[in-house]
Order: sequence, then C-alpha cells, then structure tokens
Amino acid sequence: MADWSMKAHDRLPSIQATLTSGGTPVDLTGATVNFIMVPTKGTTPMVDAAAVIVNATSGVVRYDWQTGDTATPGTYQAEWQITFSDGRKQTAPTLTYHSISILADLDNA
Repeated sequence: MADWSMKAHDRLPSIQATLTSGGTPVDLTGATVNFIMVPTKGTTPMVDAAAVIVNATSGVVRYDWQTGDTATPGTYQAEWQITFSDGRKQTAPTLTYHSISILADLDNA
C-alpha cells in the first residue's frame, strides 16, 4: 500500500512529513528542502522542487503540488533532500523511500 494515493491532475492534498534521523526530528533551522519524486521504474525525476518548511525545529515539511506534477498515473518513489546552511546534505527517509500512487481520474482533467 502506498504512503500517499491521489487521482491524476489533483493538487490537493499537499504532502506533509516529519523528517527524522534515528527517530529524532531533524532541525531544519537555516536549511532548505527539496521534494524529489521519480517513477518507481525510472530515474528521471517527475518532481524536483522546493518544499515548504512548516516547523523547522520539529522537522515538518510540506510539498504543494504544482500543475503537471500528478498528470501521469503510476507508482512513484519520493524523498526529501535537505541542504543545511553550511552546504552539507541529508536525505530523508534515510533507509527507504516514500511510495506514492497516482490513479487515473475518470475525466482525465
């Protein structure tokens, strides 16, 4: 079962997650975060865009879907790439990926 499921062309709900390392929320103060999504059987990102940091000290982030992000039904893997103010990077989740299922909608619009 996918972590998130939605219909093609929908832009709601946004995806929100708490980024952790070793079970502890990552402090995102001064960092930037990108949301990256690729087809399960592919390597080219469908999405590689800035996420919103909702609560920096608690590690909470959100990605607001943009037009076209969910246009192609299928299964996808996703991760969050954190870039800290000193340039170091960390990816969450660290041991796996989020799974996203985009289902065809009935009117394809």
